[in-house]
Amino acid sequence: MLNSKTCYNSLLAQKVIEGLDKRNIEGVYCETKEEAVKNALEMIPKDSLVSCGSSATLREIGLLTTLKNDYCTNRRTGEH
Repeated sequence: MLNSKTCYNSLLAQKVIEGLDKRNIEGVYCETKEEAVKNALEMIPKDSLVSCGSSATLREIGLLTTLKNDYCTNRRTGEH
């Protein structure tokens, strides 16, 4: 059962995604940070160069740590 905050977030996300769609940008709503990390990792092709700037959101959900610990290769040394 959805609580009011979850329901509000879902409805707000749908509106934002509709706006993005009008600009030919794909939007995805994930209910949890774990789901968001999993979804983001599925979108990143193997051996891609990923640049995140200083995104607080990506840091807060744990995506940067996951990328660094599990998916990064040091471009200078070739080590994982």
